[in-house]
Amino acid sequence: MAQNVKFSSTEGELLADPSSYHRLIGRLIYLTISRPDLAYAVQVLSQYMDKPRQPHLDAVHRVLKYLKGTPGHGTFFSVTSDIHLKAFCDSDCAGCVDTRKSVTASPVFHERTKHIEIDCHIVREKLQANVIKTLHVASYNQLSDLFTKALGCVQFHSLLGEMGVLDIHTPS
Repeated sequence: MAQNVKFSSTEGELLADPSSYHRLIGRLIYLTISRPDLAYAVQVLSQYMDKPRQPHLDAVHRVLKYLKGTPGHGTFFSVTSDIHLKAFCDSDCAGCVDTRKSVTASPVFHERTKHIEIDCHIVREKLQANVIKTLHVASYNQLSDLFTKALGCVQFHSLLGEMGVLDIHTPS
């Protein structure tokens, strides 16, 4: 998705038949399981399922064009690699043009929020005891930006590599 593009629920012509938009978004949501590079664009476009407009459909077509050009991309874990899973989160401030609501992304499923509260207290205690420490990560290197922002091409592809998204058609 292009950087600095903001969609609105009131701009552009309403789609006469939104069913194709609904089907495309549903399929794209399924693809985000193995294609985290689609997550932000699909998340933004799925917000307009109720009354999709032509600019939203045009953006879906751009996502499909991107998919056509990257058929070998996906998240791959080598059998020989020592996998260390890390979680990142980020949020924007009043990013929605229509409602001024914020978007927050956390790629980890939390079953019950009570456990998160307990974990938060444990982390706070460990920080105070200097068992763990927080590290500053420069804005350009924030992996969570893949899920919360439209990024420039160079930064987008750099972060995809950090996430383990590879192109199987590129010689190694």
